[in-house]
Amino acid sequence: MKVKVTPWKMAVLLSLWSTGSIWAKEPPRAEFLKDADHSKLRLAADSKGRVVTFDSLEGEITIWDARGRTETHCSLGAASPFARGNLGLNGSRVLFAGSEGNKASLAVYDTRGCELKKTVSLEGYAVLGVFPAKYGWLLTVASLKDFQHSVISVDDSGRKSATFDLEDEFLPEPAEGEAAGSSLLGKMSYPFEADGDVWLIPAQKYVLVRPQQKGKGAYSLDPPGCLATRSARMSAEAAKLGRERMAKTYKGTALGSALEVEPKGWESFSSSVVTVSSSPSGVGVVARMQSGGCRLDVWNLSAESLLQSVKLGTCPTTVWFTDDEARYVSDGKLATLSFAVPLSQAKPIASCKEQTAAEPPGVEPARTAPTTGQVTKDR
Repeated sequence: MKVKVTPWKMAVLLSLWSTGSIWAKEPPRAEFLKDADHSKLRLAADSKGRVVTFDSLEGEITIWDARGRTETHCSLGAASPFARGNLGLNGSRVLFAGSEGNKASLAVYDTRGCELKKTVSLEGYAVLGVFPAKYGWLLTVASLKDFQHSVISVDDSGRKSATFDLEDEFLPEPAEGEAAGSSLLGKMSYPFEADGDVWLIPAQKYVLVRPQQKGKGAYSLDPPGCLATRSARMSAEAAKLGRERMAKTYKGTALGSALEVEPKGWESFSSSVVTVSSSPSGVGVVARMQSGGCRLDVWNLSAESLLQSVKLGTCPTTVWFTDDEARYVSDGKLATLSFAVPLSQAKPIASCKEQTAAEPPGVEPARTAPTTGQVTKDR
C-alpha cells in the first residue's frame, strides 16, 4: 500500500526529526532517581529533599523532586566546562564550583531556562565543599597561600556575602607526639544552617559550633559521650590514595600541583565526620565510628537534642532525609533507610544508655568500606 505524503505531513515529520522526537539516538532518561545510573553521576541535595544530578560525561543536569521523580532536565553538552568540582542546588539554580589556576570558579546555572546566569571568581581559594543555605550556598574553602580553611556564604548569584571561621577554642588539643597544626584538616569544617544561623562541625572533632554572628557569641553543642569522635591518623597507603584522588580532581590548579607531591612533615587524617545535611525535620550528620563505617545522627537544634543515631555501614558523601526515612548513594545505587520512629515523634537521646534504642531493628548495615581509608582508634 502506498502512503501519500502531503506537504503538511512532510512538514510535521521534518519538525519531529529536527526536535529528536522520532528516531531518537539517545536512550530514554530515567524518570525516577532510583533508576538512574549513580555510578557516573555527581549528586547534591537541598534542604527540601530535592536532588540534582550531573552526568559530567554527557553534560546533563537533572533535578528530582522530594519523591524522586524527574522535575527538570537540561543538557549542557559533552564539552561542558563543569566536568569537575563540587555541586549545589537551591531552587531552580545549580552551583558549579571548580578550580582554575590560582582561583576558584563559581558558575550559577538556572534550570528554568537552561541557561548560565552568572560566573564568579574567588582569587586565591579552592572550593572543597558546597552546602545548601536558605538564600544560596555555604562553601568550605582553602586558601592556596597557607591552606587555611574557612566557610563563606554566597547568594544564589554566587556573590560572597559573609565569612565564618572556627575559633581555636573549639579545636581539640594535639595528641601526644603531634605538633600543633600538623593535620591537613586544620580548621576545615562542615557548615549548615539551622533556625537562621550558620553552624560548623570541625573536621578534627565532632562538635556542633555556632560561630559568632548577628551580635551573638560563639556557642557549641556536644553529642553524648558514646557518640563522640575525633579525626584519626590515616595509614600511609590510604593517605596516598586520598591525596592522589584529590590531586586528580584539582589537576591544573595550584592546589592540584601542591597535592602531587607529598608534603614533608605533615600527616594525613580522616575527618571526624563525612558530611552534613539539613531539612525541615532536623540536621543530619554522617559521623565516622570507631569500629569502622559511619552512622547518621539527626539533631533538632531548636531543642538542642539528638533524635536518631542510625548505623549506615557505608560512608556516603551525600545524604538527605525526610521525617520518615534517609536516602544516600552506596555502591552506585540509591539506598533508603526507614527510621523506626518518625523524627517528629522521636524522643531525644539524652544519654549513651538510650543510644541503642534509636537504632531501627532489622536494618542490615551496608557492607562497604569507609571511603577515605581505615579509621584508627579515636584519640
